[in-house]
This record gives sequence, C-alpha cells and structure tokens, in this order.
Amino acid sequence: MTQRGRLILFLALLAAGFIYVGAILLAAHRHATEVFTKQEVESLLLMQALKEQKTTCPAVFGKQVPGNGWKALLKALRGFRDIPDEELHAIPEVSGRFPAENDDFETLEEIFTEHGSILDDLRFALRHSEMDPEYDYAQDLNGQLAIIPDPIPAAQFVTGAAGFYHRMGQNERAVELFKMGLGLAQSIARKGPLYQILHQGVCEDWIIEGWRKVLESSHPLSAADLDRAALGIEALWQSRTRLPEAYRVEGVIRPYTLAEMGLHGYDPSMFDRWTIGRSWRFWFSRRLAYADALPTIRRFFDEVQPLFALPMGERKVAACTIEEEIQRSTNPLVPITAPPLVNLSKLEAIRATSWTLMRVATALACSQAEKGSMPEALKELVPRYLRIVPESPLSGRPLGYSSGKVWSSGVDGIDHGGKRSPKKDDEDPGYDIVWSVGHR
Repeated sequence: MTQRGRLILFLALLAAGFIYVGAILLAAHRHATEVFTKQEVESLLLMQALKEQKTTCPAVFGKQVPGNGWKALLKALRGFRDIPDEELHAIPEVSGRFPAENDDFETLEEIFTEHGSILDDLRFALRHSEMDPEYDYAQDLNGQLAIIPDPIPAAQFVTGAAGFYHRMGQNERAVELFKMGLGLAQSIARKGPLYQILHQGVCEDWIIEGWRKVLESSHPLSAADLDRAALGIEALWQSRTRLPEAYRVEGVIRPYTLAEMGLHGYDPSMFDRWTIGRSWRFWFSRRLAYADALPTIRRFFDEVQPLFALPMGERKVAACTIEEEIQRSTNPLVPITAPPLVNLSKLEAIRATSWTLMRVATALACSQAEKGSMPEALKELVPRYLRIVPESPLSGRPLGYSSGKVWSSGVDGIDHGGKRSPKKDDEDPGYDIVWSVGHR
C-alpha cells in the first residue's frame, strides 16, 4: 500500500473512531435525558403530594382554630425578629446569667409587657388545627426554600419570658409559655428539609434547658401546673417533627435538583455545592456525572428510612455503613449531594433522650407535688403520671433513677451513675444526660 493509501486508511479509521465515540456519547446523553425527564416527573408528583399532606396540631393551647396557622406563625416570628438586641440580651436566659437573683425585674416586666402582643400572636398561630408550610419545593434548587425568619430569637425570648414569670410566681403563665416554645420549635420544621429540623433542634435546646432549670429550682410549681405541663409535653412529643420526615423531604428535593441541573444546565456558579470539576470518567461532562449520581442518591434515601426503626446501637452501625459507601463513590457529586447521616442521627437520639427525660422528670415533679415525696422507683409513676416508663432513645436501655434524679447513659453508652458533665453539655463523652427535680 502506498503512503497515500495508508494515510487515507488512517484518516478513515480515525473518522470512524470519532463517529463511534460520538454515537456512544449521543446515546449516553439521550439516556441521561430520559433519566432526568423521568426523575423530574416523579419528583414533581412527590412535591405535589408533600404540599397536599395535611399536618395536624395537638390541642394544647386552648380551643383550636380551624385551618392553617402558617401565615400567623410567620407574623409572630417577624415580630420576634424585630425585638431590639439590647432588650433581648437583657433577658438572663438569653445572656447566660441564670439564675437571675439580682436582675432588674421591673425592666424585664416592661420588656415582656411591651412585646406581649407577639406572644399572643404565637399563641394564636399554635391554636390552629393545621400547620402546613407553604413551600414551593421546586422554587430554589440550592436548598434555600423560602426560609422563615430565624426562629432562634423567638425561642430565646419565649424561654426568658417563661423563666421570668416562673420566678414571679405566675406559674400557670410560665407553663403555657414553655409549651408554646416547644410548639414553636416543632412547627417550624413541618414538612421541611434538614435545615428546618436543625432549627427545630436548636430551639428545643433553649426551651428544654429552661424547663430543666425550673424543675431543678427551689420555686415549686403546683400539682395542677405540673399536670398541665405533663399533658402538654406528652401531646407535643407525639406530634413532634422527627428526622426521618426531613430525610423524606430531602429525598424528593435532591434527586429533583440533579435532574433539573442535567436537563436545563443551570449556571453552576449559582449552585456552588452542586458544582464538580469535569472528569474523564464521565467524558468530561457534568451532565453525565449528574445522571450517574442519581441512582446512588435515590438508593441512599431508600436505605435511610428503615434505619430509624433500628435500636440506636444498630442504627449507628448501619448509618456508618451507608455513609462510608457514599464516601467511596467514584462520582465526586455523590458525597456532595447526600446529606450527613451519622452525626445527625446521633444528635436526634440525644434530643429524643432529652425529651424522654423531660417527660419523666415532669412526672416525678407532679408526683412529688401531689404526694409530698419522691417514688422509690420509676414504675410507681405508671399509670397516673406516665403511660409506661420509657427507655432511653440513645442507649436503648432503662433509665437510671435515684430519689428525684433520672438519667440516661450519654454518647459513650456507659452508665456513670447519674454524673452530669460539668460543662452542662449532653454531648460531652464520659458523662450521663441527667435531670433532677428540686425537693419541695
């Protein structure tokens, strides 16, 4: 064969190779389009189902108002957000100066009286029979779903007001405010993604710690006040928004985001956390990387839901297995897209344990107020004060108890005999999570 013939053959083979590779890439992009389109349709149907799902509220704050309280809740939260910082930080529970024996009670009363209408707005919102956030889940693909005004100042203010009225001897009002704080915390997370659950947790931490200090204090509540508190806490525990619900929402939003990015090619600079470098593994195409990531992300969310039915010890092992598989993925988009699991699962168990101890400690205080002494064992609280004696959500084992003190082993899983962290940190290893009831 002549040199010219060899050159023509080479060019023909090269052209055939380009045509072959082009055909493969074209087929891959066509398949990706089919995957994205199917995911988009499925996600939109799931989003519509989320919007139509009704969330009922417990009748804890007086006679219920029919309908959705979401707009009323937003109004209250805007009011809390507008409280001046200097007034907020004059409240001892907010500034960390509790107990507040030397505080200016007259100034505090002026603050809480001035902003009493905001508390009334919150009470009105929580009296509604439904609390359905009006999220457009498809509106913003970067996870910033029309986030409500920061609820944390609201939780701080409500906690401070409850503590103030308790110290002033207005315990019926104080108990109502503590319940309102818990109702606020769970309402902001209804049907929301993970960051709404994180807001709920921070708000709960404020409210629950405030109630823990009340039960530990020397200012007694009446049996009637404690009974109202116990009934409200139990009802709110039953209706509390939990982590699996948030993962269910994320399981709709995140695959939809990948599909939309693949179909419409949004500007990656708008979605930094969804941006990856171009990789030879996916023919230097981000679009093909999105398509490759979708099955893994869908499988991740399918595997997450059954995990929360497991005991905490088994759950931790299963969560680690799922998370390690995500981190090993050769697709760099997968670890970016899949939300954290192990740490959030542990944090949810700690908060559930705090709720459990709060319920039991409130029952102990109620029993003491009625009978004048502490029970010798937690089982004596059943059935008058507790339906059953719960186990610790964190350890899966029975709670510890000793004359007015109830505890769960902490994050290390070891029972330290009711020894609480000196830092008052329930995540501090080497200590228990402890609640105590002050003796009357």
